Amino acid sequence: MKLAVSLCDPQRTIQKIAIGSFSLPTMEPKDDLNVFAVDLRRASQLARISYDELIAGIHTDEATPLQGVYVDDLDSSGHDGDDDKLDALVLTSTMTTAFGVPLCLQQLNGKSVVEHALSQLLLAGINRAVVAVSSSAIRTHVEKSVLFSRMTIVFLEVRPKVLDSMPETVLTARHFFTGSFLVLAPNRVVDKQLVEAFVSFHRQHQSVCMLIEPNPTIACRMDPATIRVQLDPDRPATLLQLGRDRPTFDGVDVGLFVVPDQVFGVLDRMSSTRPSTFSECLVAGFAPTSSIHAMATDHDQRWLGVDTTDQMVHVVETNAIASFAAYDFPVAAPTKVQPRRSLVLAMATNTVSQAVAAAAARARPPSATPSETTFEGFVVPVKDKPVDEAQPLLSVKVADCTLPSDVAPSSAVVVHHAHEYSLSIPVAATTMSTAAATSSTTAYLIQQHGDQPLVLAVPTDGSTVTTTMSTSFVRRISGLPSGVKQIALEARVADDMIDVQLSVHKSVPLLAYGILGLALVAVSSQGAAMQSLVGVPPLLKMAWRFFGASCLFAGLSIAAYWDTGRLPTLSPAIVRDAAVCIVSYAVYAGTFIWALDHTSVSHVYIFSNAHSLLIVLAKCVAGHHVAAMEASGALLGIVGGIITTADTSAAAVGDADGNVPPSVGGDIVALVGAVGAVFYLTCAKDLQGKVGVWNFCFGLFTGTWIVLAVTLVALQVDMVFFSVDPHRGFFGWVHHLGIEAVLVLVVTTMGTMGFVTSMKYFSSLVVSVTMLLEPVVATGICIVLGMAPIPGWLTFAGGVAVMGGTLLVIWSTGGEHTETTNVTEAVLQSTYGNTKGHPVDERVGSVQSPCLM
Repeated sequence: MKLAVSLCDPQRTIQKIAIGSFSLPTMEPKDDLNVFAVDLRRASQLARISYDELIAGIHTDEATPLQGVYVDDLDSSGHDGDDDKLDALVLTSTMTTAFGVPLCLQQLNGKSVVEHALSQLLLAGINRAVVAVSSSAIRTHVEKSVLFSRMTIVFLEVRPKVLDSMPETVLTARHFFTGSFLVLAPNRVVDKQLVEAFVSFHRQHQSVCMLIEPNPTIACRMDPATIRVQLDPDRPATLLQLGRDRPTFDGVDVGLFVVPDQVFGVLDRMSSTRPSTFSECLVAGFAPTSSIHAMATDHDQRWLGVDTTDQMVHVVETNAIASFAAYDFPVAAPTKVQPRRSLVLAMATNTVSQAVAAAAARARPPSATPSETTFEGFVVPVKDKPVDEAQPLLSVKVADCTLPSDVAPSSAVVVHHAHEYSLSIPVAATTMSTAAATSSTTAYLIQQHGDQPLVLAVPTDGSTVTTTMSTSFVRRISGLPSGVKQIALEARVADDMIDVQLSVHKSVPLLAYGILGLALVAVSSQGAAMQSLVGVPPLLKMAWRFFGASCLFAGLSIAAYWDTGRLPTLSPAIVRDAAVCIVSYAVYAGTFIWALDHTSVSHVYIFSNAHSLLIVLAKCVAGHHVAAMEASGALLGIVGGIITTADTSAAAVGDADGNVPPSVGGDIVALVGAVGAVFYLTCAKDLQGKVGVWNFCFGLFTGTWIVLAVTLVALQVDMVFFSVDPHRGFFGWVHHLGIEAVLVLVVTTMGTMGFVTSMKYFSSLVVSVTMLLEPVVATGICIVLGMAPIPGWLTFAGGVAVMGGTLLVIWSTGGEHTETTNVTEAVLQSTYGNTKGHPVDERVGSVQSPCLM
């Protein structure tokens, strides 16, 4: 399938599909212009930012605003590419038989009148038609017909009063046609041979044409009110006069016309003075300035009309339909080509709406639906990407991804002193397959010449430019400021290779530091809360915590779904990562709580939070860049933890009530939990941005308590399901509602969810190193609650080292910084076989797309 982009004025006549208009600098037309399709959603995933943040970030002050519409374009189905082929407007009537059956549904040799009419048009090569109906029965009948799968048929539904007037009905079809089209009066069947001759007659004269019947025998059987036509004897086939009561005439109006799209303006201007018949309207509107040609039928050219019951009886008695061109279409419907949607964009000037409407009306084929949904878009300049010798393998060949492009000067009037060019490119059928509300995330990278070689045309649905009141209530109360300040798309096309990257400038807001600090304090209170549950198995304590949190976030997720009306998209990759994240977090949390009963609180926090050092080591092994301050901060934090464990004072060995002395076994189990934390933190950063924080937390906590419940059974822990025993029952938390509230609302909601939320602004390493402060904060909480005495000087020294390491990492990755990500992978590969990319037997449309000045 092809989609054509026209860089031209939206007011010009657009063929087939259009995208919009914007100004180009003066340049010579070239035929080697490269156009690339870029999947912006994939680019946002590679850059680890949301799609909305990407669109908002590249929409800079340099952007040219656009507005446009989507219109259906089924023209690719069954159309042979002949632009001279006419489209048809087939009218029906409100007249019925004595039994209430519409005349057009009367059967002639097993087929209805309207089926015969459409079949003869199809045999004559007219495979696109608009059928005007006022009865659902007629529409249903045509939809069930075999012709519906072989023609492109669109229904024009009008009121019965309008359908009774042929001029009124034609006027209502004004949004369906561009150029000349054929009009067939109600209840008419014209033989294939006669239709072909009439179309050829129109091509010869290139004017308003009508078909007349000169045979007086046939004329006398027609309605007495039928228009009589007199031809000009000095000009062959040229209409001279017409009327109902003319004593002399050369023929009568058959009800078949070819008219230009200017007929809509003619009918509209007549308004109250409009004649009752369509042929009289044509004479009143066109005859004063141009000739109207009339073609008379020959004796061997057949047509029939059934305007009355008597005419129907005559047709049936004489079996008149048997002499028409025979047809017998198979019942099995052929495979239809995937429908396209037309995309029309225009500059956002004061007259943009009118420009878009005019462009859409002219671009819309007769198969298009008249309903449209407006949307917005913009065009931005693309910076030249600097040469990166370190990543040469990330580039792709231009021939593998360039779209077919043909550039030619436009004959349209110059807009804003800018030259206009027409650019044709193909787009996959699925690219434009959805409505504006669910528009494709594909943008077009257009290579120009001169000072601005590349621009990016981005059709959007306007969702990124919504006001606060237009967003959902849940998003307003849960929304956080974006850390992305500006995004620059950079590209380089050289040596037949293309390389694209995103430069994302980020700035961490003060709110992010507050969220991170609050999460630190909240999670650090877990140790004190857990130790208050005396006599409860460690894993059961954790199961209580996550079961309560699961119930809370289930309600929040339901509220989010109720507000937005849609569920998060769960791809196989997301499900896989979620499973890894849940198991890893269960290992991290379970080993943590088990170790609390087998070693000191300080040691548990130190060893279970060794994941910061593991993350740094993993980045080094994977070949990722690790800043010196990041590595130094992580190492300093671990050293601080080791210093803390060397404290042998009373606080460290468990003299206080509720404290547990250190042990090697407990320390090893806590260290195993750190490995799980590495996988958890890595997966959590990606997942929370894809499915949302509330949905992520619901899935995480639900999966965790299920894993813990299975573990309790596997380890044969003294626990009873469906019991409220305060020490052994799975629902025993009902006897500890105060502590359960602290675990759910403070530790989980403010703590765990706070850390997850902070990953929107900070890397996993920042969150990991910040968690090293938990033993210091936890010790302070225990001291305040009387659960631990004041520790020795080594604990203070180690705590200072941990805080210093945390600040180093935050200083290195926090604040304002720019992240550069190669997103060449987001450039869609071409699926076309030849060098330039022109596919065989592809339909060519047109899209108008603005260029930047």
